[in-house]
Amino acid sequence: DFLEWHEVFEEPCFVIAMEVLDNLPHDKLVRKMGPFSTSVENENWCEYTKENKASWFQTMIQQKGKSKEYEEVLKPLCDKLAMRAASYYLTKLNANDSLNKTDTGIAFRDFIRRPLDVMEQMSRNSVYRERKLAERPDPKSNLRKVFVPTGAVQFMDVLHSKFPRHHLIAADFDELPAPDLTLNQLLQTKDKPGSLLGCRNAPLVSGNTQDYPSYLHKPGTADIFFQTDFQAMRNAYIKIYKSNFVSSENFSRR
Repeated sequence: DFLEWHEVFEEPCFVIAMEVLDNLPHDKLVRKMGPFSTSVENENWCEYTKENKASWFQTMIQQKGKSKEYEEVLKPLCDKLAMRAASYYLTKLNANDSLNKTDTGIAFRDFIRRPLDVMEQMSRNSVYRERKLAERPDPKSNLRKVFVPTGAVQFMDVLHSKFPRHHLIAADFDELPAPDLTLNQLLQTKDKPGSLLGCRNAPLVSGNTQDYPSYLHKPGTADIFFQTDFQAMRNAYIKIYKSNFVSSENFSRR
């Protein structure tokens, strides 16, 4: 457990994180849009700034009465770790990078030249479109929801303070499929606590034999996976550590 590491290791070292980031804790933040929000504000709702901080809320989980069910409670955003994660990840730069992901067709000459790469890209684009449809906010609601990787920020804090001369190598899922659920199954949970429909960066919640439309399950009954936005993580890493961060693809080209 990296949170239990207290010794400062001054020597150069490599920290290898293989499929660690996808299971780290995330916080669900909610932004309440005003009735007179402009079209630009609605389009760029996932940008956290000091000026719009009052419109952001953190999600607290509590047991519903004496039942075994859980419910979500929104409170004004005041958690320092969640605010840091929002300031690192919910930026205009990261939003633009996400919007610039390829989601278009391909030139015929490229299809002939590199058929295997192209078919893989077409498959990735299809997965990307499916997730974006599931993440699309409800136009009838003024609430906008997003999960931010607070656990990754804690991880980078430990690297910064306890391993000051480290080199980080991380491999993880940068894309996950949409849950294996019908549209009707998703819509049935739209207004229920823990619904993943309409949540940006929503996790994939998977049991032994099925996927779930909510993350509010008894601990140990389902696996929760988050995809890692490595470009956004790079921006956060640089802010925390003031250092460089490259993808394995670019590293191999050196």
